[in-house]
Amino acid sequence: MRDGIVRSFLPRLFLMMLASGFLVCAVILLSSSESIGLPSDPNPNALSSENVTCGSPESCFEAAVYPKERLGNGLTNDEVLALKLQRLQGVAEQFPATIWAKRAGLLSAVLLSESNPAAALPLFREAQQDFPMLDDYIRLWIGEATLNLGDPKQAAVMFESIPMAVPDSNILTRAAYRAGEAWYQASSCPESLSWFGKAILLSDKEPETAQAYLRQAACQLRENKIPEGRETLTELWVRFPHTPEAKEAEGLLATNLGGEQWTADPSERLLRAQVYLKQAFHAEAIEELKQFLKMEPRTARSSEAKLKIGIAQVRLRQYDQARSTFGELVEEKGTHADEALVWLARIYLRQGEGQKLLNLSHAAAVSRLSAERIVVALAVACGQAGFDDPPD
Repeated sequence: MRDGIVRSFLPRLFLMMLASGFLVCAVILLSSSESIGLPSDPNPNALSSENVTCGSPESCFEAAVYPKERLGNGLTNDEVLALKLQRLQGVAEQFPATIWAKRAGLLSAVLLSESNPAAALPLFREAQQDFPMLDDYIRLWIGEATLNLGDPKQAAVMFESIPMAVPDSNILTRAAYRAGEAWYQASSCPESLSWFGKAILLSDKEPETAQAYLRQAACQLRENKIPEGRETLTELWVRFPHTPEAKEAEGLLATNLGGEQWTADPSERLLRAQVYLKQAFHAEAIEELKQFLKMEPRTARSSEAKLKIGIAQVRLRQYDQARSTFGELVEEKGTHADEALVWLARIYLRQGEGQKLLNLSHAAAVSRLSAERIVVALAVACGQAGFDDPPD
């Protein structure tokens, strides 16, 4: 797929992938040099373009983006990046009047935006004239390069300009998050809170969302809005439990902000456990559910919590613990007794314990469970093709 993109260089698709980080991140990570663009002490033989033969601008561009030398073990990552930049410059010099020279300039800017943003910015501004259909993406990159230069206010202005310049852009959410971050780095909390609020409304499932919540809370606390800050930190702790930001939020909440002791309530524990389960962090979910049961040992929700614990134990192949959990639910004869019976039967089937399965059937028959419900439950258990999948 990537070779096809390079050969055709479909501008919008190519740069959408770059902006999303699917293609260029790996390339940018190669540029760890602190020099003015090219890595220090490069291998002169490796960087020589005399061995490269290309008969057209397109083939020269492809040789620059995917140098064959990268396939061996003789070049470091920095040397590969330097080689790419050198050959892209060669494309621009040898074929200055072609679209390939313009594309080489834009790609060079992307490759330089982190390691040498000062050199990248003029190239980006040229590309704005050459590729007006990519204005939103180029503005995003200009903002990132400006932020890397240590000018967060100018970066924020550039990020803010994207929805005005391209109202139907595919990267409005990304631009909103980056505007919030830039204003935060500029110590301008009102603007940061506003843009993070817009970003979260656009999408609260982005990689930056947890950090955005933490930044919002920091601004709220900075402005002495303690209740709002506590609420934001709590929401972060509940909704993004397996992130570094959630751990930081928990630490801040534990300091008893505003002189008020913080303790998660049962609903927050239950919601946090459900997030863990959706993300397949079963051990962590079990701990949260156990904390919930300490607070609500006998409520309408406790039966559901026990069922979730048992299913999570099955996921972790903790079959003995799961048998105990499901057995307890069956004995309680509550709202989840039937489903617990199915899971218990499946465990016996999994472990080849036919006699216990028969005993289970007999025990259920003499309980309040009707014969029809017993048959259905055991039929479901026996018919499950994937043991570790929950019944429908």
